Amino acid sequence: MSLSVFPDPRVSVDALLKAAKAARWPTATISTAFPANTIIVPHIQHAWDGTPSEQQNRQITTIRLTIWTPTGKVSDGIALAQLVRAFLLDTGSASIWRFRPGPGPLPDIDSATGLPFCTFNLTAETRPSVVA
Repeated sequence: MSLSVFPDPRVSVDALLKAAKAARWPTATISTAFPANTIIVPHIQHAWDGTPSEQQNRQITTIRLTIWTPTGKVSDGIALAQLVRAFLLDTGSASIWRFRPGPGPLPDIDSATGLPFCTFNLTAETRPSVVA
């Protein structure tokens, strides 16, 4: 009997975003962390939300992306969020079969830092890999 495991979707999303960085969002930083209180370039934050559900041949998980922009750059955050969302909806990888749309993009201003952000969710369907 072979054993299969599902990939960490954060690693897969990070790899997809960084692979497209030079062509799509060259000035942005990308990580799972919140940005500093003051930023001078856009920051793409991604996270794994909730508990994944497993089906026979795939795992379904919610990915939350938040695009942070420098103070006063609200429209830049909305535009970058739309670009990142469109890119991910049109791509996949060896570990992510596909993305499906979720809520957003939704813009706002962070009350603690004053930084504008735009957030959206996607559903990632990941593929298992055989480990033994």
